[in-house]
Amino acid sequence: MPSNQSFDLLLGAGASISSGISSGSDLVWHFKREILSSSGKINGKKFQDLKNEYIDKIAKERFEQR
Repeated sequence: MPSNQSFDLLLGAGASISSGISSGSDLVWHFKREILSSSGKINGKKFQDLKNEYIDKIAKERFEQR
């Protein structure tokens, strides 16, 4: 007897993170780092770990400077 039941699977945005895909927040800071680096405000090689609070703080301060 065939089953007429169907199932739906809903994954939240964080499901991709466990698969190694960057989060939206990570991508925003990646883009900001690229902008700061290309404008000469930072050395992009020194700002690799944006999850480091110190580096994050400096990057934010320099990004807000005009």
